[in-house]
This record gives sequence, structure tokens and C-alpha cells, in this order.
Amino acid sequence: MNMITYASMVRGINIGVKKVKMDRLKEIYRSLDFKNVKTYIQSGNVIFESKESDPTKLSRIIEKRIAKIFEFEVKVFFKN
Repeated sequence: MNMITYASMVRGINIGVKKVKMDRLKEIYRSLDFKNVKTYIQSGNVIFESKESDPTKLSRIIEKRIAKIFEFEVKVFFKN
């Protein structure tokens, strides 16, 4: 299966008490077996590659992992 490049936007971080360093966010994405992970400033925007073709499934996977690690909820959106 081919890799698909995604641009995700993690909303609700780095405002108020929901602080996440981009290096840590990058580690989380890599731990989910995503490839070529890159972040953009402190924005919560992440570009990565995955074999998964369903962005809705990817959103849920990323949201659950962030909630488990940081103990707060966020929403993950994708740019088409």
C-alpha cells in the first residue's frame, strides 16, 4: 500500500493550560508509525505520511493518543 501525505491541525493546544511542545507532538505521531513527521512552529500543525486512507480514523487515533498522554481532549482536522 502506498503512503499518503497528510496535513493535520491539532486544535486546542498551546492556548491556556493545554501546552504541548512540537518535539513531543512529533514523537507522538512517530509512535503511531507515521513517517516523515514535520511540525510547523507551535501551531499544532503536523505533516506526515501514513498508509491509512481514512482521515476520520486517523483523527480518532491521534486524538485518543494525545488524550491518553496529556489527559486532555483535542480535535484533529485534516487539510485536503
